[in-house]
Amino acid sequence: MKYIRLCVLMFSLTLTGFASEKITISNGESLLHIGSLDSFELTVNGIESARLLWEALKNNDRQKAELAISLYNKIIPQENYGGEYTGLLWLAQHYFFPEKYDVKREKNPFFREYYHFFLDNNAEVLKEYLIRKYKLQKIQDKTISSGLDRKVFLEDFILFNNPYRERWEKTSEFFKRMNIPKGSIVGDIGCGPGLFSYLLSQKTGPSGKVYAMDLNKNHLNFVDMVCKKYGIKNIKTHVSGVTSTNLPADSLDIALMCSLYHIIYAEAEAERNAFIQSIKSTLRNNGRLIVIDNSPVTGNTLPYHSNYIAKELIIAQLKYYGFEFVKAEHFLPQRYMLEFINKKTRTGEK
Repeated sequence: MKYIRLCVLMFSLTLTGFASEKITISNGESLLHIGSLDSFELTVNGIESARLLWEALKNNDRQKAELAISLYNKIIPQENYGGEYTGLLWLAQHYFFPEKYDVKREKNPFFREYYHFFLDNNAEVLKEYLIRKYKLQKIQDKTISSGLDRKVFLEDFILFNNPYRERWEKTSEFFKRMNIPKGSIVGDIGCGPGLFSYLLSQKTGPSGKVYAMDLNKNHLNFVDMVCKKYGIKNIKTHVSGVTSTNLPADSLDIALMCSLYHIIYAEAEAERNAFIQSIKSTLRNNGRLIVIDNSPVTGNTLPYHSNYIAKELIIAQLKYYGFEFVKAEHFLPQRYMLEFINKKTRTGEK
């Protein structure tokens, strides 16, 4: 675990390769927290909710499902902000109470396919996830590595495409503030199973294009399937690299990174330098870089369930790499959006 704690309001930040710069930090809480691969620590109530839901699925027991739903509604405001609890709540409601929660009413195709991915075949995949995440029984994997890969893939999926994400993130408000023009070419860097790529495609319209970019081909295969099934023409999946976007120079108007930059910030310097220079090359002159990430919080405010970083650190680092900072939107304590402009001041400069 990488963990930095600085209890000061004003300090001089000096990092390898950085010029010393005076930065005002809004609070004295931890500035950077990069945790484990698990999205959050298991809790007594979280384990009990998962056990109730698993038993309800295994025995088709609506009474147990009601208990699980009731417990999720109780603990969601108290722990796990932005984590999987609201996703599990949505799945429990739609599986056991279709008379109230009809998935056919969902207009978003990625929400409808979220339902089918986890709940088809008697909720086989959801049961598998609960078993893996909460250790409810043993699963015999071919290798330890394959088991961990499967768990991480399912965890990413249940988090990123969560239909109740709007409840905690106010996703629609972020997209309003992004101001994505029709006809834009946008790169969704680290797209996961594609929810933000779809929302971006709605903003760009048929004349625009969204590159859904990820290292994980399983995520990209899912995005391809949904796009083919629902006739979505303006999303193109793209395998990016650790040190490169693998896109041609000057091919994007806008690049978006959501819940990703905290990893890049703490990356080895050589890899970070290469990747950010690749983004600069890929973005056109005056192209925009939009970063959404997780903020430290103060007092009794429930923090984001996983990693977080003070926005001032990202702003300082991207200024060093030549991006011009435009604005910060920080209307949620746990989440912010930063906007930068890519300036190419000399002919041929990337």
